[in-house]
Amino acid sequence: KVTTNVAIIDDGYMTSWGDWDSLKKRHFSADGLKNIAKSMLDKRLKPGLWLAPYACDKASKVAKAHPEWIIRNDVGHSANSSNCGKFFYGLDATNPNVRSHAHAAVKRAVKK
Repeated sequence: KVTTNVAIIDDGYMTSWGDWDSLKKRHFSADGLKNIAKSMLDKRLKPGLWLAPYACDKASKVAKAHPEWIIRNDVGHSANSSNCGKFFYGLDATNPNVRSHAHAAVKRAVKK
């Protein structure tokens, strides 16, 4: 018997990697993840949420709004964050705005 006290909502809840505050409407009600987290807590499980705050998809709102956040090599090609065998932009963790974005994503996941 294997026991656990943690349940994680894995990748796929958001509309696009990088848009961590977005939810796929067809899968979630208006209250977002709150009912799911409450159900986990009711079962004495600690809810968790999968994030990759320093990566984003090419089609994400983050990539479109902040192309300057994307890591680029010496000739200007965007860097792959090397997640899951798919190409995702890596975000520049030396950029204070990127760090603020990542902090906000984690804080939102923990507080909401």
